[in-house]
Amino acid sequence: MNTEQNRRVPAKDSKRKVLAGVEVRDRDIEPTKGLRSVATLLRVMAGLLFLLMLMQLVLGFTSAVDISYGVLAADAVRLLIFAGLLWAAGDMANLFVKSHHDVRAMRILLARIAHNMGADPSVSTATAAEVDRSSEPDDVRP
Repeated sequence: MNTEQNRRVPAKDSKRKVLAGVEVRDRDIEPTKGLRSVATLLRVMAGLLFLLMLMQLVLGFTSAVDISYGVLAADAVRLLIFAGLLWAAGDMANLFVKSHHDVRAMRILLARIAHNMGADPSVSTATAAEVDRSSEPDDVRP
């Protein structure tokens, strides 16, 4: 069996990328490095805000200058909420990357299934209007 007949064996002169021993198109492999770095940046910023909150609490309690504990607590809660929102945004970016991997894998699998089933684009299929007419019972027509 030669390489033209067997798609699982990449051709020697092929410039396509190989994933798990199978050639894939370049548009099926899209880099997500930038999105991962944005997620990391958001999480680092959330950690820095949390550290800032801890420093503010420690300095507020040990300071020689009197500060209202209510104002100190309100600022701490505000910083904690913003840190949580930044962390959640980083999680959402990672979730987007994972869902992108699933969509990409589904696209590759659907292309392989269509190829293996020998889908012939010249074969005409029923249109949506033909399907709607054929699904109606005969006694309901006006």
